[in-house]
Amino acid sequence: MFGYILKRFAYSIFTLFVIITITFFIMHAIPGNVYNSEKNLPPAIVENIRAKYGLDKPLSEQYITMLKNTIKLDFGISMKNRGRPVNDIITEHFPHSARLGIFSIALCLFIGIPLGVLSALKKDKWQDRMAMIIATLGVSVPGFVVAVLSQYLLGVKLKWFPVIGDKSFIHLILPAVALSFLPISFIARLVRSSMVEVLEQDYIRTARAKGLSERVVIYKHALKNSIMPVITYLGPLIAGVLTGSFVIESIFNIPGLGRYFVTSINNRDYTVTMGVTIFYAVFLVLMNFIVDVLYTVLDPRIKLKN
Repeated sequence: MFGYILKRFAYSIFTLFVIITITFFIMHAIPGNVYNSEKNLPPAIVENIRAKYGLDKPLSEQYITMLKNTIKLDFGISMKNRGRPVNDIITEHFPHSARLGIFSIALCLFIGIPLGVLSALKKDKWQDRMAMIIATLGVSVPGFVVAVLSQYLLGVKLKWFPVIGDKSFIHLILPAVALSFLPISFIARLVRSSMVEVLEQDYIRTARAKGLSERVVIYKHALKNSIMPVITYLGPLIAGVLTGSFVIESIFNIPGLGRYFVTSINNRDYTVTMGVTIFYAVFLVLMNFIVDVLYTVLDPRIKLKN
């Protein structure tokens, strides 16, 4: 087990290194810079600012400096919001995305898994058809469409929910529904497909032949093995929703990290883009690492090879 975990950890570090490297060179290859929005800026001032942020140095030297600072978790100073550390920006905006993300993940699990189980148990019946219609809609309808419709109908017309901000729990309901609509549908389809296959296995027939109750057969034996594809999907899902969705956050005017990330790309704010990318990548790689470990805990049949 220790050898397997160490091996996966090494893969994770290498993946982070690749992501950071690719992001760095892509950002410097994109035409334009942070000064494009400035009008009639004297060349001398531009050169002074470039020297301040080290942009006048060779690209290889900038790359080495960036790696050293990353190891120290120092992402530098924002070029657009001058004088403001990138770490402070992440600290300020991430909690907004995290609150929305945690609520959305809860909706995904508490709605998607039961919906998939119901659909599998009622295969080819009206409950199955209804569940799959809902799942198909979730996969087909973009999240921003759900956001706008729910905002207009439930917020503006019926006035059941506030339509902007994230000041309280009730403010998060509409954006969380919009953000989780697709994952709920995807999880429901994953669980249904997996459980239909599991219910036809010999060990399920054996469990029923032993006289175990249907509840024990379904929730103790079938669901445990049916949930494996969902765990795989949860790794990148958790990383994505916790770090924010730009579209949903923009529609509901939530000052989250995803919204700030896209803004930094448009502004060519290299330090913010790199800092948020690394932050997001750490989340993504960490979630996938946890998923790999959970696989070995939930399914002993998986062989650990060093």
